[in-house]
Amino acid sequence: MVDKSKTNIITWKELFDDLRIYWLDKITKVSVATSEESLSDLSLPLNAQTRLCFFDIPQRLVSFYKSNVFPILVSFGYTPIIPTDLISPGDSILPTISSLIERASLVIIDIDISTTRQDYMHELELARKKEITVIVITEQSVQIPQR
Repeated sequence: MVDKSKTNIITWKELFDDLRIYWLDKITKVSVATSEESLSDLSLPLNAQTRLCFFDIPQRLVSFYKSNVFPILVSFGYTPIIPTDLISPGDSILPTISSLIERASLVIIDIDISTTRQDYMHELELARKKEITVIVITEQSVQIPQR
């Protein structure tokens, strides 16, 4: 006798895996990149090595990072990108963030007191699954879960 619950689990897993790949592939095709450098990396196939360095940073620190941190990464050959550098249709930022992390070779997350756990846990989990380097910047009072 066939265990239907296991069959359903496999079917759902396959469905969500296919949906994830479709989502990641299409988001860059229906979005507009705000810089030529990031556009060239986003045009590569999903599994291709890119120079993208994804930043998840508080909005109030964006200009600081763009002026002081991004130039350093550019000098090392990276292309810094934040979620607002990829303008996507619709209201959800999650597909954009997921797509950028999937394509990134480095992820930098700046967590401050106002950042909720939900805001950064998704990014950490995606980066860990992809097994890429993640740099987390935080205040001492913020606890980051370890692997």
